[in-house]
Amino acid sequence: MSVSDERETAVRAVTAGTARVPPRPRRLRPWQVGAASLAALLAVLCVRNGFLFTTRLYEDADMGANSILIEQARHFTLLVGNYSRDHFNHPGPAYMYVQAAGESLFWAFLHLVPTPWNGQLLAAYALNATFLSLVVGMAYGWTRSLRGAAAAFAVMAGFAAAHPAVLSTDWMPYLYVPAYIAFIAASASVAAGFLRHAWIMALAAWFLIHGHACFLFFVPVISLAVLAAVLWPRRRRLRAAARSFFGTQRRVWVPVVAISAVFALPIILNLALHWPGQFGDYLTYTSSSRAGGHSVAQATHDALWYWWPFRSWWAPGGGYAIAAVVTGWLAPARLRRFLIALLAVNAVSSLAFGYYAANGIDVLSEHYVGYFYWSAPVVTLLVIALGVAEALPARWHRHAHQHGQQRSGRAHQRPGHRPRAARRRRRDRRALRRQDDRAAVRPALLARRHRFSRAGVPRGDTGLLGERLDLHADHSVRLHEPSDRERQGLLVHLRRPARQHRPRAAPAGRGDRGTPRFIRLSPRRRSGDGEPALGDRDQGGQRQRAQRGEQPGPQVSPGRAQHDDHG
Repeated sequence: MSVSDERETAVRAVTAGTARVPPRPRRLRPWQVGAASLAALLAVLCVRNGFLFTTRLYEDADMGANSILIEQARHFTLLVGNYSRDHFNHPGPAYMYVQAAGESLFWAFLHLVPTPWNGQLLAAYALNATFLSLVVGMAYGWTRSLRGAAAAFAVMAGFAAAHPAVLSTDWMPYLYVPAYIAFIAASASVAAGFLRHAWIMALAAWFLIHGHACFLFFVPVISLAVLAAVLWPRRRRLRAAARSFFGTQRRVWVPVVAISAVFALPIILNLALHWPGQFGDYLTYTSSSRAGGHSVAQATHDALWYWWPFRSWWAPGGGYAIAAVVTGWLAPARLRRFLIALLAVNAVSSLAFGYYAANGIDVLSEHYVGYFYWSAPVVTLLVIALGVAEALPARWHRHAHQHGQQRSGRAHQRPGHRPRAARRRRRDRRALRRQDDRAAVRPALLARRHRFSRAGVPRGDTGLLGERLDLHADHSVRLHEPSDRERQGLLVHLRRPARQHRPRAAPAGRGDRGTPRFIRLSPRRRSGDGEPALGDRDQGGQRQRAQRGEQPGPQVSPGRAQHDDHG
């Protein structure tokens, strides 16, 4: 079995009374969940704005100025972004090219809309819905449950209902909001270890940079924070980690490089043809008296408006407090790292916005300049929703199971009934009495006895076995790998692995005791790593048992558990 070094992989247990692994339920892929979310959002937008297909609409004000640039983009001659009230163009034309594609497709080619601006609006709807659906897909990628995806979709839909213009207009300050939310979520996912979401982070970052000059500050600051989070665990072996990353993680960095090359091309061409381009105007603005000049109190007062229009401290303070409680006590361990990263990246974004409000915004009362900071309360609500959605079903199931046992009376009818922990200790003591069982059972017993733990894993029935291995009480094994390559592993039977016997049916009322477990001991090392492979050590153990006259145990091959009629 191949285990990714970015995520954790669960190994399903074998059912009692059979040697076959139960069929694993088929799960949807994250892109399928994201596509379903995109279709749902687009359907709602098209139905609620059905007048776009019949009513002639003509642009004015900022949209009229943008239409002139969009016409240049239709002929692939545009190299700059939308015009600013500070008398310069923003860095890139990405948003203009998207709207030009919508005009050409829906108006000029398909004739679905009566005017060009209607086609531009449909393209803006598709782009905004795409960014929010990417957030839903990332949430499903971490939770691997439809309830987690539904919680993320509910947060995105609720935000769109509170601020309808975020999805249903092509005014530039609103277009930045979905892209910035996707950028924050993707940055947190990458910082938490899911490197394959780096292409989403790059895509949203480049759209933001093209859209407004202020993101030349936000994107590098947040990206450097994410890079520091990724490199910190590898700080003692940076050179080896870099070689391994570029050699084995091409699916991570190749899309990022391709996206960056496409989006950087118009900016580089504009600099080459019109040096110093728009960047000279940016430097002139930042050094002028119009930029910033606000106190910390004024900047903080302005930032609070995006959390709550009445500018109360209870909104960010209470939101973060609830999110911290949900993350620390309710969220499952597999999701906790992502939720912590969301809160951390959100905090970095808040600090960056405070600096931008104090030193970059000319008029704080013009709140549209910072509409993208609506991402702060949205991300906080996303953390709470994901943690609660993933925690409640498991707790309800456990309480329902206990209530059912009490109603049926089976807990009192079974002779010698003991709580689960007592039954586990008794089973371990029996296993340690057998000479051939001690080597395999002792690691699990010692792990539970000494309660080994790690950051992000609850104490109790959880132990750390080997290197980066968590043993949970739900009969599954999860392997956390901080390295940058996939490894092969070894699965062995947790109970009586060396005694050849036929499986017996579980006694009535003791289904938990009749369920064998499998545990992944450690990653299988490649040849030449300086240590013998697991297979070599296993063969040595078989030879020693043969010399003592003992019967050898079943052979287990690396990467896949071999199930035979001996269980």
